[in-house]
Amino acid sequence: MMGPVARNAAESDDFLQGVFVALVAGWDRYEIRSDGNLLALATEIARNCIRDEVRRRRERAFSAFSASGIIPSSDGSALSSRMPAEDKEAHQALAEAIERLSDVQRQVIELRHLEQLSFADIGERMSRSENAVQLLHMRALSALGAQLRDGSAD
Repeated sequence: MMGPVARNAAESDDFLQGVFVALVAGWDRYEIRSDGNLLALATEIARNCIRDEVRRRRERAFSAFSASGIIPSSDGSALSSRMPAEDKEAHQALAEAIERLSDVQRQVIELRHLEQLSFADIGERMSRSENAVQLLHMRALSALGAQLRDGSAD
């Protein structure tokens, strides 16, 4: 169930331990009728643990990304993206803008800024050349900058 972002966030053993802790902590609240029911419950808890950890990791990365420098605007000029991590409104706007990117644009942003991979490594993962990935990354940043500047929901 773990994607690459979750695998970078923690080992599967860590998530498994979290599932067992959650099962034991809430044992009196669960109605376990069969092994299948227990497995379904454990699977749902695992999904939630993974989702929560990925969300926390994204939030930390968004904060670092938003404070890291300049996002180019769609016209090629520089658009300042210096937003303090404490600015929850700006943080939320950045998260929403990233979510509105196309799947490949979001993927290249996540691989570059969340997983901090090189363009060569991203190219391997995405089955693209390093140059194609750099161009995709620049277009993704441009789209992100335009969304942040305009507040558009495209």
